[in-house]
Amino acid sequence: MGFKPGKEMAMRLTPDIKYLVIAPDGPGSKGDEAMLTGCLSLLGGDHVALITPRNAFWKDVLVGRTCLFDELYIPLEEIADQITFPLKLVVVGADTLDGSCGLEASLCRLRAVQAAVDAGGEAWVFCSMRSDVPPEICQTLRGLSEQVHFFLRDEVSMRNFCQIMGKGGSYFPDFAFFCKPLLMPRAQNLKREIVSARGNRPVVGLEMSETMFRSFHTEITDENRKLFAQFVVERVLQAVPEAFVVFLCHDTRSWSEHWSDAQYAQVAYNYLVQKGYGLRAAIQPANFTHVELLDFINVCDVLVCGRMHMSITAYRAGVLPVIVTGTGKNYIMVEKVKGMCLNRLGTAEFQLHSLEELDEKLNEFFQHKDHWNRQLAEKNQSNGQKDAEYGEWFRKSLRVKPMAAADHSELLLDEACSCMERSAQLQGELARLEQENRELAGMNQELMARLEQENRELAGMNQELTKRKQDLENAIAQYANQEQQLREKLKDAETGNEALLLQNYEKDTKIFNQTNRINELESWEVIWRQRSNTLDQVYASRTWRYTHKIVTILRKLFPAGSWQSKLVGSILRVPLRFEHWIRDNIHQKKLEKQRRQYFQNLGVLCFPQTDKPLVSIVIPVYNQFDYTLRCLESILCTCEGLDYEVILADDCSTDETRRISEKVQGIHVVRNETNLRFLRNCNHAAESARGDYILFLNNDTVVHENWLQSLLSLMDENPKCGMAGSKLIFADGRLQEAGGIVWNDGSAWNYGRLQDPENSEFNYVKEVDYISGCSIMIRAQLWKQLGGFDERFAPAYCEDSDLAFQVRAAGYQVLYQPLSVVTHYEGVSNGTDVASGQKQYQIVNKKRLFEKWKNVLQKEHFKEGENVFRARERSAKKPCLLMVDHYVPTYDQDAGSRTVFEYLKLFVKIGYDVKFIPDNFNRSEPYTTTLQQMGIEVLYGPWYAQHWKEWVLENARQIEYVFLNRPHISVKYIDFLRQVTSARIIYYGHDLHFLREERQYEITKDLALLESSAKWRAIELSLMRKADMAYYPSSIEEAYIHNISPDIRVKAIPAYIYTDVETPEYRLSQRKDLMFIGGFGHTPNVDAVEWLAKEIWPLVRAERKDICVHILGSHPPKEIEAMNAPDFQVHGFVSDEELNQFYAECRMSIVPLRYGAGIKGKVVEAMKNGIPVVTTSVGSEGITGCEEFLAVCDDTEAFARKILDLYEDEQNLSRMSELECAYIRDHFSPENAMNTIKEDFS
Repeated sequence: MGFKPGKEMAMRLTPDIKYLVIAPDGPGSKGDEAMLTGCLSLLGGDHVALITPRNAFWKDVLVGRTCLFDELYIPLEEIADQITFPLKLVVVGADTLDGSCGLEASLCRLRAVQAAVDAGGEAWVFCSMRSDVPPEICQTLRGLSEQVHFFLRDEVSMRNFCQIMGKGGSYFPDFAFFCKPLLMPRAQNLKREIVSARGNRPVVGLEMSETMFRSFHTEITDENRKLFAQFVVERVLQAVPEAFVVFLCHDTRSWSEHWSDAQYAQVAYNYLVQKGYGLRAAIQPANFTHVELLDFINVCDVLVCGRMHMSITAYRAGVLPVIVTGTGKNYIMVEKVKGMCLNRLGTAEFQLHSLEELDEKLNEFFQHKDHWNRQLAEKNQSNGQKDAEYGEWFRKSLRVKPMAAADHSELLLDEACSCMERSAQLQGELARLEQENRELAGMNQELMARLEQENRELAGMNQELTKRKQDLENAIAQYANQEQQLREKLKDAETGNEALLLQNYEKDTKIFNQTNRINELESWEVIWRQRSNTLDQVYASRTWRYTHKIVTILRKLFPAGSWQSKLVGSILRVPLRFEHWIRDNIHQKKLEKQRRQYFQNLGVLCFPQTDKPLVSIVIPVYNQFDYTLRCLESILCTCEGLDYEVILADDCSTDETRRISEKVQGIHVVRNETNLRFLRNCNHAAESARGDYILFLNNDTVVHENWLQSLLSLMDENPKCGMAGSKLIFADGRLQEAGGIVWNDGSAWNYGRLQDPENSEFNYVKEVDYISGCSIMIRAQLWKQLGGFDERFAPAYCEDSDLAFQVRAAGYQVLYQPLSVVTHYEGVSNGTDVASGQKQYQIVNKKRLFEKWKNVLQKEHFKEGENVFRARERSAKKPCLLMVDHYVPTYDQDAGSRTVFEYLKLFVKIGYDVKFIPDNFNRSEPYTTTLQQMGIEVLYGPWYAQHWKEWVLENARQIEYVFLNRPHISVKYIDFLRQVTSARIIYYGHDLHFLREERQYEITKDLALLESSAKWRAIELSLMRKADMAYYPSSIEEAYIHNISPDIRVKAIPAYIYTDVETPEYRLSQRKDLMFIGGFGHTPNVDAVEWLAKEIWPLVRAERKDICVHILGSHPPKEIEAMNAPDFQVHGFVSDEELNQFYAECRMSIVPLRYGAGIKGKVVEAMKNGIPVVTTSVGSEGITGCEEFLAVCDDTEAFARKILDLYEDEQNLSRMSELECAYIRDHFSPENAMNTIKEDFS
């Protein structure tokens, strides 16, 4: 309604209108309706013009009072300029003048008040006043005329008004107390139903509002509202277990950012129905009046509410209100309730500031129910008399005329007619409700009988369970004793086993040394055997026989030692030596012939040619042709597809190496004019290198598959890696070296020597002090910058260690690559004797290394044998983090693993030394290798499965942080880790397991789930309290936990971390069909697909037979595989590449989850890929503001209809895609994750 300003409005303000009433802001609030109705009741039969905010229409909600005022609605925004003659202006509204309903709304009313006084009229203002009134309003109030009459409805308002104005205001009760009760048939019927259903149970009225919710929550989401409503209901039932609950509403208005009271009531009622308490609850009808509300409350014993006018209605109904206002300081939250309680009850005892007080106050009321009801009745009688006096004073002061008898009769006739018409309508409604009531009564009797039967069965089951529990406890005690005995035996065995291992290690070392000595002796044996054969041949020769006889005769003729004897001996030895020379030459020629034949029979190795080699492989050689050839063959077999060149550095060889170009083609041979020895030979050959990388490889090696590719990958993925080296193994398969350690005295260890190369500690990428020079790769540019090997270490030894120190000094890292495996025939080139030959420089150059790097060694390196845990990986300055999960994260198969994997990457990226324990201790591939290539040590294998505690004890001082995942895993580790380490323990629950099972029970009604949920609830809460901090993937779990126990340290973290989120170009022409993704080891996914196949998909297929849905995910059970059809394709596990193709080609991802807890990985992953999502409220849980970009439906038909409506809506789908990607970029970046957890890892 409303009229334009000007003459037309002035004409409407006729002299018949005596009162202008400025109404509250809008219908829908039962408090505003009651105040306006009470005011109009006092004004009686005179004509009244109702001034209302634009579009706020009051006529239909003012029950029984429609004829008491003229149908003139004047917009409040236009009234100030339209008052041209004296009128009485009455301002009604508790919060409309102090800014509580908006600054402009209050100022607009005050301008109207001043305009009325300026025009010669009277202004009567009835309001409340909070303590923190905005300055603009205070200034306007102080500038009002003295002729404006202010009336405050409570003592707190009067005190606040006095502080603002510097003068006191007058008291007048809230107009709601003058609203006369009427008998409303609908309310009477509901009362009868409640009385019938309640039996002897106490009745608790419960009103929840947005105001109450915001008193306790700062994160405003629909999920938090649901949890709040459920929590309040639980508190009421905890305080009064036998209560019959009546859900009441005060404010039916709803905004985009607020819930109405009706929404809270419906959520709470549905929650009780789901818990099986539906017969112990009733809910107020959706459309009702403030007069009916009075009747609804009248049936209650006590009312729990959060609004002031709700408490007024309770006072009027004679019911004690327990008012929950929170702890805020704003008047609208606390002060007005306090003032009203003081005025009407004489105490503020039942005004609560926290929900924890609710149990105490409800118990207090029901224990002394008669006392409080009697006190309330006495106060109501006393206040009623005073209210009557104030009403009479109001009529006199405003000169309200009594209603004429004729007018009164006409009014009563109109009301009677209206009531008769309404009565006729309600008779039919009453008959229908009575029939439904009879049916419900029958159902109630049937349900009660069934419930009693189930109770008897449960009692029997409980007895059986108690007996089984006792048997299990006895068995557990017996097994515990056996376990203790076995542990003691195991400990004794392990002590003996450790001694045996030490003895075996010492024996292995002796055997190794003895084997090398035996090899040397065998070589000498061959030489002496050859000499013995030669001697035998001499003795058998005719020359020896003849000369031997002559020598025998001459020795008899000439004395031994005489010059004649010496002369004869020299003469006689000439033919013998000549024969020896002849024989040696024949033998040598025979050997040379055999070698030539061997060389000629060799095949030709052809290496690929490239103009731009990526890597230059430099092989220094001196003789040892056979080893060199074997090395080259292994390179050719393992480097297919790579751009590389081979540079053979021949240091003046004398064997077939000189002719190697005849048998090996495509390599570059660099021949030295003089023998340069190892170090200078390498430097000289490297000058010919053309690759981006230079790899030095001994010729006495055989390389294994992937040796070069893995080194190149490591260098490419780590720009700070200047040099990388291989894992070296002996020919017998034992480990020679997994990187090297240099101690602060310059001595060194080949880490892992003679151990099993497959052990986990030797199979992860790590930074090391040095790498043996028999297989090292360095960036060519860095090599040139450093000037190659330092020639002060010529001819050989320690040059590789020195190069590693130089690389670090240049700002790069030296990394060990376990995937690059090389067999090294140690000692072939230079032997093993360090006392002679080139090997003696190993001792000399150790001293030179110490002298050159003394400062670095003393500052950064440990004493020999100390802190090997840190020394082996140069991690002294890195914080050590131990992470535990059920298995190595299978990041492409389930969302939980994806989260663990992303946080592992984050910790590695920010410089943590990460160790990972999979609870199954299995080396799952390719996932374990992925972690190891990130630099994470994964503890796998039988030894760690039996001895992980010993490993923790040995390294307890090094572990600074522990990150435990999932309740069923964490419960095994947390107590031991808390006891033996001083680490900060983080527990990441992934979701609330007990909440998920509770929700699953709501679907399946399986009582075993409730028992399991209770067990997991205790376990999970215990884990949270034991941990230093608990993580969950969304604020939903955080709020839920804090509702249970506010003292628990818990926070929400981004469950997923993305760095490459790009918004795809969404076109319908390039997409078709739907997809579902989820691992079927997770039961909610199985239920989701079954609901989709059995209920949703038939509705979609009925209208669109051209759409296909693709079911993706690992380990689908047989019942899911059996659903496979042309339009319902079950694919099972798909690779990341295949999954990305589905994301790019399908139109929508559907996630029909009916239960679960926490944020859902499949939804976030779909959003990251920009594919629109249709899901349920369970699927959208934890994603704030999701209504903007997710389609959320919980009903079967609505879900199917949403799929069909969106399928051809390109504009809407494109919009959803863009908003999803933007949300992921804002909430799931590495920076966001790090900012969230950094205070826990400082």
